[in-house]
Formats: sequence, C-alpha cells, structure tokens
Amino acid sequence: MHADALEGLYYDGRSSRSHAVRVVREAGLLCVGGADVALRIPLDQCRLAPRLGGAARKLHLPDGASIELADSPRLDALLGAAPGRWLDRLESRWSLVAGALTAIAVICLAGYLWALPWGADVASRFVPESWQQALADSTLDTLDKAGFAASRLPPARQQQITRAFADWQQGTAHPPYRLLFRRNAMLGANAFALPGGNIVLLDGLVEDARGDEEILGVLAHELGHVAHRHVLRQLIQSSTIAVAAGIWFGDVSALATATSTLVSLRYSRGFEQEADTYAATLMLANGADPRRLGAFLQRLENADATAPDATDAGALAETYLSSHPLTRERMDYLARRAREAGLPPNP
Repeated sequence: MHADALEGLYYDGRSSRSHAVRVVREAGLLCVGGADVALRIPLDQCRLAPRLGGAARKLHLPDGASIELADSPRLDALLGAAPGRWLDRLESRWSLVAGALTAIAVICLAGYLWALPWGADVASRFVPESWQQALADSTLDTLDKAGFAASRLPPARQQQITRAFADWQQGTAHPPYRLLFRRNAMLGANAFALPGGNIVLLDGLVEDARGDEEILGVLAHELGHVAHRHVLRQLIQSSTIAVAAGIWFGDVSALATATSTLVSLRYSRGFEQEADTYAATLMLANGADPRRLGAFLQRLENADATAPDATDAGALAETYLSSHPLTRERMDYLARRAREAGLPPNP
C-alpha cells in the first residue's frame, strides 16, 4: 500500500453509487484505484472544490466523475500546486481577506467620490431634451397633485419678474430656460430647478424678498444649476446608487421614484459653489450686488430656524435652504465677489 494514499469515495457522474477508492500521486498523475475503478489522470486536469468549513471536499475529474475526500494537510500535499490551491491559501489567511475587503471598500469609495460624478456628468450630456422635458412635466404633475397650486401673484407681477430676468440675460450666453410660478403653503419661500431648463418660483419667496434684486439673484442661482446640468447629474448619481442597492438587496422599486425625488435632492458643495459663481457673475454684469443674495439667504435661514411647529397650517416647514444648505463659506464668497468688483462696503 502506498504510504501517501488517501481514501475516498468515487462517483462516476452517471449514478449516485459510490465506490471506495485509494488516491495517490505518481509523476504528475493522479492514480485512483478500487474494486471497480482504475484511473490514471493528469493532475492538471483535476479541479479541487473550494473549502466549505470542515466538510469533505470534492475532486472533480475531467470526465464528469468526482472523488470525495476528507479535507486535510495530506490532501494539500497530494495535490501540490494543483489549480485552485493558491486561492485556498488566500481564503485561509484572514489578513489577506481583510486586505481584500479594505481594497474593495477603497475602490467603492473612490468610485462614489470621483468615478460616479464624472460618469454622471458625461451621461447628462447625452440625455435628449425631450426626455428631460418629459421628466420635468411628470414632476410638475406630481407636485401639483401633492399640493402645489397656481400662483396667486397678479399676472402683471409675474410678467414683471419674467421680463426683468430676461433682461438680465441680454448679451450673455445663457442656457434655455422656462420660468414657472407656483404656490405651496408648506414649502413657503422656495425656488428650484428641474431638468430641461425649468425653474419653479414659489409665491412665498417673492413675498419674502426685499426688492427684485433678491428674487433675480435666486433665479440666477437656479439658472446656474440649469447651466451646469446639476439636477440631471444629481438624479443620475442618486438613481445609479439606488439601482446598485436594489440589485444588491434584490429590490429595484427605487427605479420608479425619480420624479418624486427630484425636488428633495440636496446639491453637493461643489454644485452650490458653481451655481453661486454663476449667480454672482450674472448679478455683477447687471449692476446688482451679490451680497443682496447672501443677505436674502441669511434671512431665509433665520426664518427657518425660528419657524413655528410644522403642524401649524401657516408654518414654514421648509425653505429655500432645505435643498440649498447655507454655509458661512457661501456668504463669504458672495461678499468677496462684491469686494473684487469694487462695490461699496455696505450693499
């Protein structure tokens, strides 16, 4: 009897009957012998199944047969450098497993921080205008059914704001846009951009503003989001994450929620900076002080912080800052742009 022989059960792959065999290695061959079995197979044509706890392991043979062997160091010694052993060694070393998991986490994080925004930017350039408009129309329809209503601003006032903002675009390269007026008691002072160049302005923001420059400054900021396709890029990023999570967890229902999440998207810090830059440039080009926009945002933030309980029908549940978070850095930037333009200290 060969000293290194291993005992196992041989299955021919055609029936469930097992055959007791002894397995040895000789000159690169796997020799299998038993009462009804006599095989000599090149070792590199045999494939050992991965470990699964302390269970027996199957050695798959090229003709569809297999041999069930107890897992042991003797089995490793028998197979030597057979295909698959390097993976077994990796799986048995927790330090390598931890390193692999760390590498995967780093790759996922890098993809989220850099690859995903880049991909969303590229993809947003190829979304047809008709698709964007259809998404915007669907979103507006959803909002109107959820409590949005026609504006109560007099038509003359709406036309005044529309004309004034159009005048600001004279002589500038601006994206196509459409200004829409709505009202909603719960959202109060708010404005937001939708795909396709649609900008929604709520009555509450017009009523809270101290002069048209503040209103136009907010609209300029929203037009900055349109110019840089921020809404579409943010939606693509959010949808990609939702789809990936749905595939991972087996639930792709998030695919149907795009229109209901558009107005709840929070812009990234970079997107806000780009929109502020666009607004400040447009305001200065029209003789307006960017600090007026900063002062308006500050008042909105103060009003949001001191708003009564949201159950009050007249409460300001959300303001413009809900999707455009105000930071000291943003106000400092608008003030710096005013100083660089040589404007007087006090707006």
